[in-house]
Amino acid sequence: MKFEYEDLILVVPEEVYEPREDSFLIAQEIKKINLKNKTVLEIGVGSGILSLIAAKTAKKIVSVDINNSAVIAAQKNSERNQIKNIEVLKSDLFEKIKDKFDLIIFNPPYVPSEEVSEIQDKSWSGGNSGREETDRFLAQFNFYLRKGGQILLLQSSLSNIELTLKKLEKFNPKVIASTKLAWEKLVVIQAHK
Repeated sequence: MKFEYEDLILVVPEEVYEPREDSFLIAQEIKKINLKNKTVLEIGVGSGILSLIAAKTAKKIVSVDINNSAVIAAQKNSERNQIKNIEVLKSDLFEKIKDKFDLIIFNPPYVPSEEVSEIQDKSWSGGNSGREETDRFLAQFNFYLRKGGQILLLQSSLSNIELTLKKLEKFNPKVIASTKLAWEKLVVIQAHK
């Protein structure tokens, strides 16, 4: 599917998460951050929309996804939009990451569901509680965040926003954006090291 967002043109294959309300909410917050001379890591790159937005002003972006189709789509979308400061890797969360970053972005799968086997279903399925990938991220991100760095983490009322804020307590978390949909509330949480 061909998709346009502001001045970006994206092609999103069927097996890759299509940008939706959650993507657009976090995109608006990325644009507010001064990323000049900063390095950015995006976990779960999908189509690449968030990395491409950050890459317009950041020094370097590293983007990862467990879905090989997403890795290929993000690479092609960066080429299509003539953005060259992005490196896209196949990685399960931080598995292939060695550096530290000024900003880490994560729009995790957060829909509570039974275990899934299809890789594209993992782009939205957050396990029984909707928190499986969020909790794995929260246990690891600090090792990859520079001192003074920040995270932007999307969360849904479907997967216990309050628990995420509690787990981030020592990083001064705050909800910086929210939107209400018919079936859930989405928020962007910002936290600093």
